[in-house]
Amino acid sequence: MSAPLPPPPRALRLRRGHDGALCESLHDVPRHSQDRPHQEKGVTLSGMGPSLSVEGSTTTRVFETYVEKVLLASLEEGQIVVMDNLSAHRPKRIRDLIEI
Repeated sequence: MSAPLPPPPRALRLRRGHDGALCESLHDVPRHSQDRPHQEKGVTLSGMGPSLSVEGSTTTRVFETYVEKVLLASLEEGQIVVMDNLSAHRPKRIRDLIEI
């Protein structure tokens, strides 16, 4: 008989409440990676940049939304954006959004 699975890991989730205040909640992290919360985030010379938390994995649409709605609002002229070669980072639309 196999040993029972250990309890799932716990994670702290930060979100904005209806009144705009930052709220935190503790929740179970699913065992399947495609169901786990995932963050798109930026790092600047002055520390952490803007981030977006999503359920599941990064898709082109998720990354495009992050760039369009979150990252672009914080970029200043002359800043450099560095990305790895994840397929969601490669569409021409992503490059076009950043290079405007």
